Amino acid sequence: MIGRTTPGAADHVTPVNVTPQVQAILPEAYVVDAVTGGNWEGTGVRPDIETSEDDTEATALATLRQATQ
Repeated sequence: MIGRTTPGAADHVTPVNVTPQVQAILPEAYVVDAVTGGNWEGTGVRPDIETSEDDTEATALATLRQATQ
């Protein structure tokens, strides 16, 4: 992966209207990574190659070109 760390929103939630003015967010599922057994909620997924938002496309293209040579 090339880019920036994801925000870390891993768990699935369902919004439930308690009253017209109050909404609850109820957990529906918990994500477990098949490789690490961990969960990235709140921490995000770190890319293999971290870049700024502006440099992501150029870095990805350069990486692909190197891989195909």
